[in-house]
Amino acid sequence: VAAVVLGGRTVRAVAALFGVSTSAAAKWSARLRAEGSAAAKPMGGVRRAVLAGARDWLLARVAAVPDLTLREIQAEQRCAPAPDGGCQAGLVGRCCLP
Repeated sequence: VAAVVLGGRTVRAVAALFGVSTSAAAKWSARLRAEGSAAAKPMGGVRRAVLAGARDWLLARVAAVPDLTLREIQAEQRCAPAPDGGCQAGLVGRCCLP
């Protein structure tokens, strides 16, 4: 698609010819011009370690009570006060027990 557009045909004509949207044909040809390739870019991104801050607490809690269910661990984590005395990050509007 992109090569045909760069060959001189209009974006709309090429899009109709290949049965793709005009915007897709325009984006692909622009990417080919700018980067030398119309190949798709990688998807996704950096995955954050969501539990990284609670690792020590979680390991200690499971060591202390090995038969805790995931729901019990989630409930404890949700209502546990943060080290600074505030609520755990991301739990705005939820109650934290002292």
